[in-house]
Amino acid sequence: MATARHLELVTNEMGKVEHCLYGILNHTLTPGGDRLLRANILQPPCDLNTINTRLDCISELIDKEELFYDLKSVIGKFVDTEHLLSLCIQIQKEENVRSCEQKIANVICMKHTLELVKPLRNCLEPCSNALFQTYFQILSDERFLKLQEKIGLVIHTDARWQKGVLNMHMQKCFAVKPNINGLLDVARRAYSESVNDVSDIVKQLEKQYNLPLQVGYSSMRGFFIQIPCKLMPAGKILPQIFLKVNKYKNFITCTTEDLIKLNDRIQESLNEIYLMSDIIINEVLNEVREHIGCLYNLTEAVSSIDFLLSLAHVCTLSDHVRPEFSTSLAIKNGRHSVIEKICGTTFMPNNAFLCEEMNFMILTGANMSGKSTYLKQLAVLQIMAQMGSYVPAEFASFRIADQILTRMGSSSDIEKNYSTFMLQMKEANFVLQHTTEKSLIIMDELGKGTNIEEGCAIAYAICEELLKTKAFVLCSTHFSQLTQLASVYPNVENYHFSVEYILDKTKGCTCNFTHTLTPGPCKEKYYGSDSVPTRNQESVGPLVDGHVYEEE
Repeated sequence: MATARHLELVTNEMGKVEHCLYGILNHTLTPGGDRLLRANILQPPCDLNTINTRLDCISELIDKEELFYDLKSVIGKFVDTEHLLSLCIQIQKEENVRSCEQKIANVICMKHTLELVKPLRNCLEPCSNALFQTYFQILSDERFLKLQEKIGLVIHTDARWQKGVLNMHMQKCFAVKPNINGLLDVARRAYSESVNDVSDIVKQLEKQYNLPLQVGYSSMRGFFIQIPCKLMPAGKILPQIFLKVNKYKNFITCTTEDLIKLNDRIQESLNEIYLMSDIIINEVLNEVREHIGCLYNLTEAVSSIDFLLSLAHVCTLSDHVRPEFSTSLAIKNGRHSVIEKICGTTFMPNNAFLCEEMNFMILTGANMSGKSTYLKQLAVLQIMAQMGSYVPAEFASFRIADQILTRMGSSSDIEKNYSTFMLQMKEANFVLQHTTEKSLIIMDELGKGTNIEEGCAIAYAICEELLKTKAFVLCSTHFSQLTQLASVYPNVENYHFSVEYILDKTKGCTCNFTHTLTPGPCKEKYYGSDSVPTRNQESVGPLVDGHVYEEE
Protein backbone atom coordinates (compact mmCIF):
# COMPACT_ATOMS: atom_id res chain seq x y z
CA MET A 1 0.00 0.00 0.00
CA ALA A 2 3.06 2.30 0.01
CA THR A 3 2.47 3.25 -3.63
CA ALA A 4 -1.21 4.00 -2.96
CA ARG A 5 -0.18 6.18 -0.02
CA HIS A 6 2.54 8.04 -1.96
CA LEU A 7 0.26 8.70 -4.94
CA GLU A 8 -2.62 9.70 -2.62
CA LEU A 9 -5.08 7.37 -4.31
CA VAL A 10 -7.70 6.79 -1.58
CA THR A 11 -6.56 9.34 1.04
CA ASN A 12 -4.13 12.22 0.95
CA GLU A 13 -1.21 12.73 3.31
CA MET A 14 -3.50 14.58 5.75
CA GLY A 15 -5.92 11.64 5.83
CA LYS A 16 -8.66 13.51 3.93
CA VAL A 17 -10.69 11.49 1.45
CA GLU A 18 -11.99 14.40 -0.63
CA HIS A 19 -8.51 15.58 -1.68
CA CYS A 20 -7.28 12.40 -3.38
CA LEU A 21 -7.97 10.54 -6.62
CA TYR A 22 -10.81 8.56 -5.03
CA GLY A 23 -12.42 11.76 -3.76
CA ILE A 24 -12.17 13.46 -7.16
CA LEU A 25 -13.64 10.51 -9.09
CA ASN A 26 -16.27 9.54 -6.54
CA HIS A 27 -19.70 10.63 -7.75
CA THR A 28 -21.26 7.24 -7.07
CA LEU A 29 -24.81 6.94 -5.75
CA THR A 30 -24.74 3.43 -4.28
CA PRO A 31 -22.48 1.70 -1.74
CA GLY A 32 -21.72 -1.01 -4.31
CA GLY A 33 -20.59 1.54 -6.89
CA ASP A 34 -18.44 3.23 -4.25
CA ARG A 35 -16.70 -0.04 -3.40
CA LEU A 36 -16.15 -0.87 -7.08
CA LEU A 37 -14.60 2.54 -7.72
CA ARG A 38 -12.19 2.16 -4.81
CA ALA A 39 -11.24 -1.36 -5.90
CA ASN A 40 -10.50 -0.22 -9.46
CA ILE A 41 -8.34 2.66 -8.27
CA LEU A 42 -6.24 0.32 -6.16
CA GLN A 43 -6.24 -2.51 -8.72
CA PRO A 44 -7.09 -1.27 -12.23
CA PRO A 45 -7.60 -3.95 -14.90
CA CYS A 46 -4.86 -4.89 -17.37
CA ASP A 47 -7.16 -6.41 -19.99
CA LEU A 48 -7.43 -4.07 -22.99
CA ASN A 49 -10.88 -5.34 -24.01
CA THR A 50 -12.27 -4.58 -20.54
CA ILE A 51 -10.78 -1.09 -20.59
CA ASN A 52 -12.03 -0.24 -24.09
CA THR A 53 -15.51 -1.57 -23.30
CA ARG A 54 -15.71 0.76 -20.32
CA LEU A 55 -14.47 3.67 -22.42
CA ASP A 56 -17.16 2.91 -25.02
CA CYS A 57 -19.79 3.02 -22.27
CA ILE A 58 -18.53 6.38 -21.01
CA SER A 59 -18.51 7.74 -24.57
CA GLU A 60 -22.15 6.74 -24.99
CA LEU A 61 -23.10 8.30 -21.65
CA ILE A 62 -21.39 11.56 -22.61
CA ASP A 63 -22.98 11.64 -26.07
CA LYS A 64 -26.48 10.78 -24.80
CA GLU A 65 -27.27 13.29 -22.09
CA GLU A 66 -30.82 12.02 -21.56
CA LEU A 67 -29.53 8.47 -20.99
CA PHE A 68 -26.99 9.77 -18.48
CA TYR A 69 -29.58 11.57 -16.34
CA ASP A 70 -32.19 8.80 -16.64
CA LEU A 71 -29.71 6.22 -15.35
CA LYS A 72 -28.57 8.48 -12.50
CA SER A 73 -32.19 9.00 -11.48
CA VAL A 74 -32.89 5.25 -11.26
CA ILE A 75 -29.52 4.15 -9.83
CA GLY A 76 -29.79 6.70 -7.03
CA LYS A 77 -32.88 4.90 -5.68
CA PHE A 78 -31.09 1.58 -5.13
CA VAL A 79 -29.98 0.59 -1.64
CA ASP A 80 -26.96 -1.54 -0.70
CA THR A 81 -27.95 -4.73 -2.53
CA GLU A 82 -24.68 -6.54 -1.67
CA HIS A 83 -25.32 -6.12 2.04
CA LEU A 84 -28.95 -7.10 1.50
CA LEU A 85 -27.98 -10.39 -0.15
CA SER A 86 -25.61 -11.37 2.64
CA LEU A 87 -28.37 -10.80 5.19
CA CYS A 88 -30.92 -12.76 3.17
CA ILE A 89 -28.80 -15.89 2.79
CA GLN A 90 -27.73 -15.99 6.44
CA ILE A 91 -29.82 -18.30 8.61
CA GLN A 92 -30.02 -17.25 12.24
CA LYS A 93 -29.15 -19.89 14.82
CA GLU A 94 -31.48 -18.30 17.35
CA GLU A 95 -34.49 -16.19 16.50
CA ASN A 96 -35.03 -13.02 18.53
CA VAL A 97 -37.00 -9.83 18.13
CA ARG A 98 -34.09 -7.95 16.59
CA SER A 99 -33.34 -10.61 13.96
CA CYS A 100 -37.04 -10.82 13.09
CA GLU A 101 -37.21 -7.05 12.65
CA GLN A 102 -34.12 -7.13 10.42
CA LYS A 103 -35.60 -9.82 8.18
CA ILE A 104 -38.78 -7.81 7.68
CA ALA A 105 -36.68 -4.79 6.72
CA ASN A 106 -34.70 -6.96 4.28
CA VAL A 107 -37.83 -8.17 2.51
CA ILE A 108 -39.13 -4.59 2.21
CA CYS A 109 -35.74 -3.58 0.82
CA MET A 110 -35.82 -6.47 -1.64
CA LYS A 111 -39.30 -5.52 -2.80
CA HIS A 112 -38.08 -1.95 -3.30
CA THR A 113 -35.06 -3.21 -5.29
CA LEU A 114 -37.10 -5.53 -7.52
CA GLU A 115 -39.49 -2.70 -8.37
CA LEU A 116 -36.53 -0.74 -9.79
CA VAL A 117 -35.46 -3.53 -12.18
CA LYS A 118 -37.99 -2.62 -14.87
CA PRO A 119 -37.22 1.16 -14.91
CA LEU A 120 -33.50 0.39 -15.10
CA ARG A 121 -34.05 -2.11 -17.92
CA ASN A 122 -36.11 0.45 -19.85
CA CYS A 123 -33.24 2.96 -19.57
CA LEU A 124 -30.75 0.45 -20.99
CA GLU A 125 -32.93 -0.81 -23.85
CA PRO A 126 -31.89 1.86 -26.42
CA CYS A 127 -28.17 1.56 -25.55
CA SER A 128 -25.88 0.33 -28.31
CA ASN A 129 -22.84 -0.57 -26.20
CA ALA A 130 -22.22 -4.30 -25.71
CA LEU A 131 -21.75 -4.00 -21.94
CA PHE A 132 -24.99 -2.09 -21.50
CA GLN A 133 -26.76 -4.68 -23.63
CA THR A 134 -25.34 -7.42 -21.40
CA TYR A 135 -26.80 -5.67 -18.37
CA PHE A 136 -30.10 -5.30 -20.25
CA GLN A 137 -30.18 -9.08 -20.76
CA ILE A 138 -29.39 -9.64 -17.06
CA LEU A 139 -32.29 -7.39 -16.07
CA SER A 140 -34.60 -9.24 -18.47
CA ASP A 141 -34.28 -12.43 -16.42
CA GLU A 142 -37.75 -13.91 -15.74
CA ARG A 143 -36.73 -14.78 -12.20
CA PHE A 144 -37.10 -11.13 -11.19
CA LEU A 145 -40.81 -11.25 -12.03
CA LYS A 146 -41.21 -14.55 -10.16
CA LEU A 147 -39.56 -13.10 -7.07
CA GLN A 148 -41.69 -9.98 -7.29
CA GLU A 149 -44.86 -12.09 -7.55
CA LYS A 150 -43.92 -14.29 -4.58
CA ILE A 151 -43.11 -11.31 -2.41
CA GLY A 152 -46.27 -9.55 -3.60
CA LEU A 153 -48.43 -12.44 -2.33
CA VAL A 154 -47.37 -11.71 1.25
CA ILE A 155 -45.98 -8.18 1.44
CA HIS A 156 -48.35 -5.22 1.24
CA THR A 157 -48.33 -3.30 -2.03
CA ASP A 158 -47.75 0.02 -0.25
CA ALA A 159 -44.76 -1.24 1.76
CA ARG A 160 -41.82 1.02 0.90
CA TRP A 161 -38.22 1.52 1.96
CA GLN A 162 -38.22 4.90 3.70
CA LYS A 163 -35.80 7.04 5.66
CA GLY A 164 -36.53 7.79 9.29
CA VAL A 165 -36.88 5.44 12.25
CA LEU A 166 -40.59 6.03 12.83
CA ASN A 167 -41.43 5.71 9.12
CA MET A 168 -39.64 2.36 8.89
CA HIS A 169 -41.32 1.17 12.10
CA MET A 170 -44.69 1.75 10.48
CA GLN A 171 -43.57 0.06 7.26
CA LYS A 172 -42.29 -3.02 9.12
CA CYS A 173 -45.39 -3.29 11.30
CA PHE A 174 -47.78 -3.31 8.35
CA ALA A 175 -45.47 -5.00 5.81
CA VAL A 176 -47.36 -8.31 5.84
CA LYS A 177 -50.76 -8.16 4.17
CA PRO A 178 -53.86 -8.30 6.42
CA ASN A 179 -56.04 -11.41 6.77
CA ILE A 180 -53.04 -13.76 6.56
CA ASN A 181 -52.68 -14.18 10.32
CA GLY A 182 -55.59 -13.17 12.57
CA LEU A 183 -53.43 -12.73 15.70
CA LEU A 184 -51.06 -10.49 13.74
CA ASP A 185 -53.97 -8.27 12.74
CA VAL A 186 -55.05 -7.99 16.40
CA ALA A 187 -51.52 -7.04 17.50
CA ARG A 188 -51.31 -4.36 14.81
CA ARG A 189 -54.67 -2.96 15.82
CA ALA A 190 -53.46 -2.71 19.41
CA TYR A 191 -50.28 -0.98 18.22
CA SER A 192 -52.27 1.59 16.21
CA GLU A 193 -54.55 2.33 19.15
CA SER A 194 -51.57 2.85 21.46
CA VAL A 195 -49.90 5.23 18.99
CA ASN A 196 -53.15 7.19 18.72
CA ASP A 197 -53.31 7.35 22.52
CA VAL A 198 -49.86 9.01 22.50
CA SER A 199 -51.16 11.79 20.26
CA ASP A 200 -54.27 12.22 22.43
CA ILE A 201 -52.21 12.50 25.64
CA VAL A 202 -49.89 15.14 24.14
CA LYS A 203 -52.86 17.15 22.85
CA GLN A 204 -54.52 17.07 26.29
CA LEU A 205 -51.33 18.24 28.00
CA GLU A 206 -50.87 20.98 25.40
CA LYS A 207 -54.37 22.27 26.05
CA GLN A 208 -54.17 21.87 29.84
CA TYR A 209 -50.84 23.70 30.33
CA ASN A 210 -50.98 26.00 27.29
CA LEU A 211 -47.62 24.80 25.95
CA PRO A 212 -46.51 24.21 22.32
CA LEU A 213 -46.02 20.45 22.73
CA GLN A 214 -45.05 18.14 19.89
CA VAL A 215 -44.69 14.37 19.59
CA GLY A 216 -41.13 13.13 19.04
CA TYR A 217 -39.74 9.67 18.45
CA SER A 218 -36.35 7.97 18.68
CA SER A 219 -35.28 4.34 18.61
CA MET A 220 -33.81 4.62 22.12
CA ARG A 221 -36.57 6.53 23.93
CA GLY A 222 -39.63 5.65 21.92
CA PHE A 223 -42.30 8.37 21.90
CA PHE A 224 -41.59 11.52 23.92
CA ILE A 225 -42.64 15.16 24.15
CA GLN A 226 -40.60 17.96 22.60
CA ILE A 227 -40.98 21.73 22.79
CA PRO A 228 -39.26 24.12 20.35
CA CYS A 229 -37.02 26.44 22.37
CA LYS A 230 -38.07 29.47 20.33
CA LEU A 231 -41.74 28.87 21.25
CA MET A 232 -41.10 28.31 24.95
CA PRO A 233 -42.02 31.40 27.02
CA ALA A 234 -38.93 32.95 28.63
CA GLY A 235 -38.47 32.02 32.29
CA LYS A 236 -41.32 29.53 32.30
CA ILE A 237 -40.71 26.34 34.29
CA LEU A 238 -42.36 23.09 33.22
CA PRO A 239 -44.89 21.56 35.66
CA GLN A 240 -43.78 18.59 37.77
CA ILE A 241 -45.82 16.18 35.65
CA PHE A 242 -43.11 16.43 32.98
CA LEU A 243 -40.20 14.06 33.68
CA LYS A 244 -36.66 13.62 32.30
CA VAL A 245 -36.47 17.20 31.04
CA ASN A 246 -33.46 17.78 28.76
CA LYS A 247 -32.39 20.26 26.14
CA TYR A 248 -31.35 18.74 22.82
CA LYS A 249 -30.34 21.07 19.99
CA ASN A 250 -33.27 23.48 19.51
CA PHE A 251 -35.76 21.43 21.52
CA ILE A 252 -36.65 20.76 25.14
CA THR A 253 -37.49 17.07 25.49
CA CYS A 254 -39.44 15.39 28.28
CA THR A 255 -41.97 12.65 29.03
CA THR A 256 -44.66 11.70 31.56
CA GLU A 257 -45.57 8.58 33.54
CA ASP A 258 -48.51 7.84 31.24
CA LEU A 259 -46.27 8.18 28.20
CA ILE A 260 -43.70 5.80 29.69
CA LYS A 261 -46.40 3.18 30.27
CA LEU A 262 -47.71 3.64 26.74
CA ASN A 263 -44.21 3.17 25.32
CA ASP A 264 -43.91 -0.13 27.19
CA ARG A 265 -47.25 -1.26 25.79
CA ILE A 266 -46.25 -0.18 22.26
CA GLN A 267 -42.96 -2.07 22.50
CA GLU A 268 -44.79 -5.23 23.59
CA SER A 269 -47.11 -4.91 20.59
CA LEU A 270 -44.13 -4.37 18.29
CA ASN A 271 -42.39 -7.48 19.60
CA GLU A 272 -45.52 -9.56 18.99
CA ILE A 273 -45.88 -8.14 15.48
CA TYR A 274 -42.26 -8.87 14.56
CA LEU A 275 -42.33 -12.42 15.91
CA MET A 276 -45.57 -13.31 14.14
CA SER A 277 -44.51 -11.59 10.90
CA ASP A 278 -41.23 -13.52 11.00
CA ILE A 279 -43.03 -16.84 10.52
CA ILE A 280 -44.53 -15.58 7.26
CA ILE A 281 -41.33 -13.81 6.18
CA ASN A 282 -39.26 -16.99 6.60
CA GLU A 283 -41.44 -18.77 4.05
CA VAL A 284 -40.83 -15.93 1.58
CA LEU A 285 -37.06 -15.96 2.16
CA ASN A 286 -36.89 -19.72 1.59
CA GLU A 287 -38.43 -19.23 -1.85
CA VAL A 288 -36.17 -16.23 -2.57
CA ARG A 289 -33.02 -18.26 -1.85
CA GLU A 290 -33.87 -20.59 -4.73
CA HIS A 291 -33.43 -17.68 -7.18
CA ILE A 292 -30.61 -15.85 -5.39
CA GLY A 293 -28.38 -16.06 -8.50
CA CYS A 294 -30.31 -13.39 -10.40
CA LEU A 295 -29.96 -11.01 -7.44
CA TYR A 296 -26.17 -11.39 -7.55
CA ASN A 297 -26.28 -10.49 -11.25
CA LEU A 298 -28.44 -7.49 -10.42
CA THR A 299 -25.95 -6.34 -7.78
CA GLU A 300 -23.09 -6.54 -10.27
CA ALA A 301 -25.05 -4.63 -12.91
CA VAL A 302 -26.12 -1.83 -10.56
CA SER A 303 -22.61 -1.38 -9.12
CA SER A 304 -20.98 -1.34 -12.56
CA ILE A 305 -23.47 1.15 -14.02
CA ASP A 306 -23.03 3.40 -11.00
CA PHE A 307 -19.24 3.17 -11.40
CA LEU A 308 -19.43 4.13 -15.09
CA LEU A 309 -21.82 7.00 -14.36
CA SER A 310 -19.33 8.35 -11.82
CA LEU A 311 -16.49 8.30 -14.36
CA ALA A 312 -18.72 9.94 -16.97
CA HIS A 313 -19.72 12.62 -14.46
CA VAL A 314 -16.05 13.59 -13.99
CA CYS A 315 -15.72 14.27 -17.73
CA THR A 316 -18.46 16.91 -17.54
CA LEU A 317 -16.58 18.95 -14.90
CA SER A 318 -13.39 19.71 -16.87
CA ASP A 319 -11.69 18.95 -20.19
CA HIS A 320 -10.94 15.25 -20.46
CA VAL A 321 -9.95 13.09 -23.41
CA ARG A 322 -10.42 9.42 -24.21
CA PRO A 323 -7.07 7.64 -23.80
CA GLU A 324 -5.55 5.42 -26.47
CA PHE A 325 -3.41 2.34 -25.88
CA SER A 326 -0.22 1.49 -27.73
CA THR A 327 3.38 0.50 -27.01
CA SER A 328 4.36 3.98 -25.82
CA LEU A 329 3.35 6.56 -23.23
CA ALA A 330 2.55 9.87 -24.91
CA ILE A 331 0.69 12.69 -23.18
CA LYS A 332 0.04 16.17 -24.49
CA ASN A 333 -0.79 18.85 -21.93
CA GLY A 334 -1.60 16.42 -19.15
CA ARG A 335 -2.88 17.71 -15.81
CA HIS A 336 -3.10 16.41 -12.24
CA SER A 337 -6.84 16.12 -11.46
CA VAL A 338 -6.50 16.40 -7.69
CA ILE A 339 -4.22 19.44 -7.60
CA GLU A 340 -6.23 21.14 -10.32
CA LYS A 341 -9.39 20.89 -8.24
CA ILE A 342 -7.75 21.84 -4.92
CA CYS A 343 -5.99 24.92 -6.28
CA GLY A 344 -9.03 26.15 -8.17
CA THR A 345 -6.68 27.83 -10.66
CA THR A 346 -5.33 26.87 -14.05
CA PHE A 347 -2.94 23.95 -13.68
CA MET A 348 0.22 24.19 -15.78
CA PRO A 349 -0.07 21.23 -18.20
CA ASN A 350 2.97 19.27 -19.35
CA ASN A 351 3.85 16.68 -21.96
CA ALA A 352 5.39 13.25 -21.52
CA PHE A 353 6.82 10.64 -23.85
CA LEU A 354 8.30 7.20 -23.18
CA CYS A 355 8.75 4.29 -25.57
CA GLU A 356 10.85 1.15 -25.92
CA GLU A 357 13.70 3.14 -27.50
CA MET A 358 13.51 5.87 -24.83
CA ASN A 359 12.15 4.28 -21.68
CA PHE A 360 14.15 6.11 -18.99
CA MET A 361 13.57 9.76 -18.06
CA ILE A 362 15.83 11.60 -15.61
CA LEU A 363 14.16 14.67 -14.17
CA THR A 364 16.11 17.49 -12.55
CA GLY A 365 15.24 20.97 -11.34
CA ALA A 366 15.11 23.29 -8.37
CA ASN A 367 13.21 22.56 -5.19
CA MET A 368 9.47 23.25 -5.57
CA SER A 369 9.79 23.36 -9.37
CA GLY A 370 7.23 20.54 -9.76
CA LYS A 371 9.22 17.32 -10.13
CA SER A 372 7.29 15.22 -7.58
CA THR A 373 3.94 16.55 -8.80
CA TYR A 374 4.85 15.62 -12.37
CA LEU A 375 5.83 12.08 -11.38
CA LYS A 376 2.61 11.59 -9.41
CA GLN A 377 0.61 13.08 -12.27
CA LEU A 378 1.86 10.50 -14.78
CA ALA A 379 1.16 7.62 -12.39
CA VAL A 380 -2.36 8.92 -11.66
CA LEU A 381 -3.10 9.35 -15.37
CA GLN A 382 -1.94 5.77 -15.99
CA ILE A 383 -4.31 4.51 -13.28
CA MET A 384 -7.24 6.55 -14.59
CA ALA A 385 -6.69 5.27 -18.12
CA GLN A 386 -6.53 1.62 -17.08
CA MET A 387 -9.66 2.04 -14.96
CA GLY A 388 -11.48 2.92 -18.15
CA SER A 389 -11.74 6.61 -17.37
CA TYR A 390 -11.14 9.63 -19.54
CA VAL A 391 -8.02 11.58 -18.51
CA PRO A 392 -7.33 15.32 -18.12
CA ALA A 393 -5.20 16.03 -21.19
CA GLU A 394 -5.42 17.11 -24.83
CA PHE A 395 -4.11 13.75 -26.03
CA ALA A 396 -3.10 10.63 -24.13
CA SER A 397 -1.71 7.27 -25.18
CA PHE A 398 -0.60 4.64 -22.69
CA ARG A 399 1.12 1.29 -22.61
CA ILE A 400 -0.73 -1.19 -20.40
CA ALA A 401 1.23 -1.46 -17.15
CA ASP A 402 1.05 -4.65 -15.12
CA GLN A 403 2.11 -2.74 -11.98
CA ILE A 404 3.15 0.69 -10.77
CA LEU A 405 6.14 0.69 -8.43
CA THR A 406 7.24 3.80 -6.56
CA ARG A 407 10.04 4.98 -4.34
CA MET A 408 8.86 8.29 -2.94
CA GLY A 409 8.74 10.27 0.26
CA SER A 410 11.26 10.91 3.02
CA SER A 411 9.59 9.33 6.03
CA SER A 412 11.08 6.88 8.51
CA ASP A 413 9.56 3.86 10.27
CA ILE A 414 9.99 4.06 14.03
CA GLU A 415 8.19 0.76 14.71
CA LYS A 416 10.62 -1.21 12.52
CA ASN A 417 13.59 0.95 13.54
CA TYR A 418 14.13 2.07 9.93
CA SER A 419 15.77 5.42 9.26
CA THR A 420 14.82 7.49 6.21
CA PHE A 421 17.71 6.06 4.20
CA MET A 422 17.08 2.49 5.35
CA LEU A 423 13.42 2.73 4.34
CA GLN A 424 14.46 4.09 0.94
CA MET A 425 16.75 1.13 0.36
CA LYS A 426 14.01 -1.32 1.40
CA GLU A 427 11.60 0.25 -1.08
CA ALA A 428 14.24 0.39 -3.82
CA ASN A 429 15.05 -3.28 -3.24
CA PHE A 430 11.36 -4.16 -3.55
CA VAL A 431 11.19 -2.26 -6.85
CA LEU A 432 14.24 -4.07 -8.24
CA GLN A 433 12.90 -7.49 -7.25
CA HIS A 434 9.44 -7.00 -8.75
CA THR A 435 10.15 -5.00 -11.90
CA THR A 436 8.86 -6.49 -15.15
CA GLU A 437 9.06 -5.34 -18.76
CA LYS A 438 5.56 -3.82 -18.49
CA SER A 439 6.07 -1.97 -15.20
CA LEU A 440 5.82 1.78 -14.66
CA ILE A 441 8.43 2.84 -12.10
CA ILE A 442 8.53 6.16 -10.25
CA MET A 443 11.73 7.02 -8.35
CA ASP A 444 11.69 10.35 -6.53
CA GLU A 445 15.05 11.66 -5.28
CA LEU A 446 16.64 8.27 -4.81
CA GLY A 447 19.71 8.20 -2.55
CA LYS A 448 18.93 11.10 -0.24
CA GLY A 449 19.29 10.66 3.50
CA THR A 450 23.00 9.84 3.46
CA ASN A 451 26.21 11.57 2.31
CA ILE A 452 26.26 12.86 -1.26
CA GLU A 453 28.98 10.54 -2.59
CA GLU A 454 27.38 7.38 -1.26
CA GLY A 455 23.84 8.42 -2.15
CA CYS A 456 24.84 9.34 -5.70
CA ALA A 457 26.70 6.06 -6.20
CA ILE A 458 23.75 4.01 -4.96
CA ALA A 459 21.29 5.94 -7.13
CA TYR A 460 23.54 5.49 -10.17
CA ALA A 461 23.83 1.74 -9.58
CA ILE A 462 20.07 1.30 -9.14
CA CYS A 463 19.39 3.27 -12.32
CA GLU A 464 21.81 1.08 -14.26
CA GLU A 465 20.06 -2.02 -12.94
CA LEU A 466 16.67 -0.67 -14.05
CA LEU A 467 18.11 0.19 -17.46
CA LYS A 468 18.57 -3.53 -18.08
CA THR A 469 14.78 -3.89 -18.24
CA LYS A 470 12.23 -2.51 -20.69
CA ALA A 471 10.16 -0.95 -17.92
CA PHE A 472 9.17 2.71 -18.19
CA VAL A 473 11.17 4.56 -15.53
CA LEU A 474 10.87 8.16 -14.37
CA CYS A 475 13.54 9.26 -11.92
CA SER A 476 13.84 12.69 -10.32
CA THR A 477 17.10 13.67 -8.66
CA HIS A 478 19.30 16.49 -7.38
CA PHE A 479 22.44 14.52 -8.29
CA SER A 480 23.77 16.10 -11.48
CA GLN A 481 25.97 13.03 -12.01
CA LEU A 482 22.90 10.96 -12.92
CA THR A 483 22.28 13.12 -15.97
CA GLN A 484 25.50 11.67 -17.44
CA LEU A 485 23.65 8.36 -17.93
CA ALA A 486 22.23 9.85 -21.12
CA SER A 487 25.73 9.92 -22.65
CA VAL A 488 26.22 6.22 -21.89
CA TYR A 489 22.77 4.75 -22.56
CA PRO A 490 20.85 5.78 -25.70
CA ASN A 491 17.47 5.05 -24.07
CA VAL A 492 17.96 7.74 -21.38
CA GLU A 493 16.62 11.28 -21.79
CA ASN A 494 17.18 14.29 -19.53
CA TYR A 495 14.45 16.78 -18.70
CA HIS A 496 14.20 19.57 -16.16
CA PHE A 497 11.72 22.10 -14.84
CA SER A 498 12.94 25.56 -15.69
CA VAL A 499 13.07 28.45 -13.23
CA GLU A 500 13.16 32.14 -14.15
CA TYR A 501 15.28 34.44 -11.98
CA ILE A 502 14.02 38.01 -11.77
CA LEU A 503 16.20 40.87 -10.52
CA ASP A 504 14.24 43.49 -8.60
CA LYS A 505 15.76 46.63 -7.05
CA THR A 506 13.64 46.37 -3.90
CA LYS A 507 13.25 42.60 -3.44
CA GLY A 508 16.56 41.55 -4.94
CA CYS A 509 16.83 38.36 -6.97
CA THR A 510 13.66 36.25 -6.86
CA CYS A 511 12.85 33.00 -8.63
CA ASN A 512 9.69 32.31 -10.61
CA PHE A 513 8.72 28.66 -10.94
CA THR A 514 7.36 28.14 -14.44
CA HIS A 515 6.44 24.47 -13.80
CA THR A 516 7.27 23.88 -17.47
CA LEU A 517 9.03 20.69 -18.54
CA THR A 518 12.08 21.46 -20.68
CA PRO A 519 14.47 19.06 -22.48
CA GLY A 520 17.97 18.72 -21.10
CA PRO A 521 19.47 18.69 -17.59
CA CYS A 522 19.09 21.50 -15.08
CA LYS A 523 21.98 23.98 -15.37
CA GLU A 524 21.33 25.94 -12.15
CA LYS A 525 23.40 25.16 -9.07
CA TYR A 526 22.92 25.90 -5.37
CA TYR A 527 19.19 26.51 -5.81
CA GLY A 528 18.37 25.17 -2.36
CA SER A 529 18.89 28.55 -0.70
CA ASP A 530 16.14 29.98 -2.91
CA SER A 531 13.65 27.90 -0.91
CA VAL A 532 14.56 29.53 2.41
CA PRO A 533 11.41 31.13 3.94
CA THR A 534 10.93 34.77 2.87
CA ARG A 535 10.90 36.01 6.45
CA ASN A 536 14.52 34.95 6.96
CA GLN A 537 15.70 35.33 3.36
CA GLU A 538 17.86 38.36 4.04
CA SER A 539 19.69 36.84 7.00
CA VAL A 540 19.88 33.14 6.07
CA GLY A 541 20.24 33.21 2.28
CA PRO A 542 23.66 34.95 2.09
CA LEU A 543 24.98 32.77 4.91
CA VAL A 544 24.00 29.64 2.98
CA ASP A 545 25.53 30.93 -0.25
CA GLY A 546 28.72 32.00 1.53
CA HIS A 547 29.08 28.59 3.15
CA VAL A 548 28.72 26.86 -0.21
CA TYR A 549 31.43 28.94 -1.83
CA GLU A 550 33.74 28.42 1.14
CA GLU A 551 33.33 24.66 0.71
CA GLU A 552 34.35 25.03 -2.92
